[in-house]
Amino acid sequence: MSRNTPKLNSIGRLRIAGESTYLTEVTAALAYFQQLGLDRSGLSLPALPNAYQRVDFHQDQIITGAQTGALSFQFNPFGYSESIPSGAPTHSDPSDPGASPAPTAFDMLIGILSSALGNAVVGGYTADESSSTTSQISATTLDTFDDGQAFAFRGDTDDEWEVGWFKAISNGTPDTATLLQQLADVPATSGTYAGKLWGSYTVFSKVGQPYNFDSSNSAAGATPPEAFTLEFLGHDADDSLTALGCFPSSISFNFERGEIPTCDVTMSVGFFDEEGSGGAPTAGTWSFPLPESVLNAKVVWGTNAGTKLRVSGLTVDLNLDVQPMPDVCKNGGIGGMYVAGMDPTITFNVYRDVSEEVTDFADQNGKPFTAWFGSQPGRIIAFCIPDSYVQEYPAAAEENNAVISTVVLKPGPNTGDGEAAAADTSSNTPFRIAFL
Repeated sequence: MSRNTPKLNSIGRLRIAGESTYLTEVTAALAYFQQLGLDRSGLSLPALPNAYQRVDFHQDQIITGAQTGALSFQFNPFGYSESIPSGAPTHSDPSDPGASPAPTAFDMLIGILSSALGNAVVGGYTADESSSTTSQISATTLDTFDDGQAFAFRGDTDDEWEVGWFKAISNGTPDTATLLQQLADVPATSGTYAGKLWGSYTVFSKVGQPYNFDSSNSAAGATPPEAFTLEFLGHDADDSLTALGCFPSSISFNFERGEIPTCDVTMSVGFFDEEGSGGAPTAGTWSFPLPESVLNAKVVWGTNAGTKLRVSGLTVDLNLDVQPMPDVCKNGGIGGMYVAGMDPTITFNVYRDVSEEVTDFADQNGKPFTAWFGSQPGRIIAFCIPDSYVQEYPAAAEENNAVISTVVLKPGPNTGDGEAAAADTSSNTPFRIAFL
């Protein structure tokens, strides 16, 4: 295709793989990732002037600098199972082509989120829950679950799917667990779902990036990814891009009533190459559930999950501060990426109540905040701030002739869970994202 014929921006295929060693491509582990379009305009190859005193007004050949920059894409958050799972979830190392099962797009999603926030716990399933109350879960064993982890169950009375968050799990006869919030219902006591609790992929904020740099505690295992390779093949054969050393530097979610949710990701790039061949790809294989519109969600701000908050939608922004590690020994002058800081923020509008959000701002009252979306286990995404605080004055505003407040929540310190804070546990962590 010549330069006189346009290549279509809407045609292309993105694949992602983890890199156990920074800037080392792992082509065998590349997994097709469905997204809404890759923005390549953030890539940069500086033209450095070949400056010297000349005898005329002209320029000489330029000298190229570091091939770095950023890639951005948007996708619809998706679940990991079409059907209701019959066991605990598992996570394959995104950088291990020999992993069994082989890493998938969902493993890449968990890897990217875990790299941004810090780590994850993955697992949890039991079919022997019994005699639970709305304030305590009881089961023969809860050994596969973690303090701070999200779990799902079918409600006994409301016959609806519910999500809870463990606070402190205690071994005994039976095992018991206290909860972050009082449940809206007890788990089903009869029928297909009686006695069953489903675990989760719970990604949590943790200083020091144990997911990337702690092989003993990373949810990815012994060879965790330090970064990711992104391969994009476009419309024509010469439209081929490989970006190495990619690390998430911005992640945000948007959930609007009746719409398909979106997630926007920016990956800082350590080095890239436009190879000039290999484009015009075949279609990728996708085996995950279709995204679902934002309906029948549950948003809870307080200690009782039976009291739902009426909102039209919400946004979640991780507000990441990701910095490069300068290294002249590398092609792009970058030897790695690290998370220098983050400021997770959840924003939503409510019908204004001075005794609630305005008072909470003035008095700085901390409350648990949770929200989840999805129709059944395998398709649910949830968010949790165990101790949330209103960070901006919720001024009165108008929407459709109703008085509303915009609430901006951020996490405070969380120290009330059962297990001591450690690199590999979601216990006592201030912010979490879960897929159930």
